[in-house]
Amino acid sequence: MLDKKFTPFGKDINPSLKWSNPPEGTKSYALICEDPDCPSGLFTHWAVKNIPGNISKIESGEKIGEEIRNSWGLKRYRGPRPPSDTHRYYFKLYALSIESLNARNIKELRYQIKRNKLGMAYIMGTFKKY
Repeated sequence: MLDKKFTPFGKDINPSLKWSNPPEGTKSYALICEDPDCPSGLFTHWAVKNIPGNISKIESGEKIGEEIRNSWGLKRYRGPRPPSDTHRYYFKLYALSIESLNARNIKELRYQIKRNKLGMAYIMGTFKKY
């Protein structure tokens, strides 16, 4: 269960994330946080490109890389605010074979990740509306 501080009901800051053992040849990372349980379809809460390949963690509230507009229309993390029930939130980290992506939106980001992905790891959190 995600803490309230990671939602608009709290501080609305991203949680800390840590990883290790990247695939050989990793030059950068991209990160996407999404809610597959949204009634209108897949909802992106956070999208970050060009995270340096030598990074292995993002602290809570820290900005690393370049953020792309999420489904809220914001270039920042925007936490869970489900309309009802409990929703799942997947934080997906992609190891990439190139140093930077030039994606301007989530559709381009997904395409460029697919073309340059060396590996992927994820963690899933949940949140229930108050």
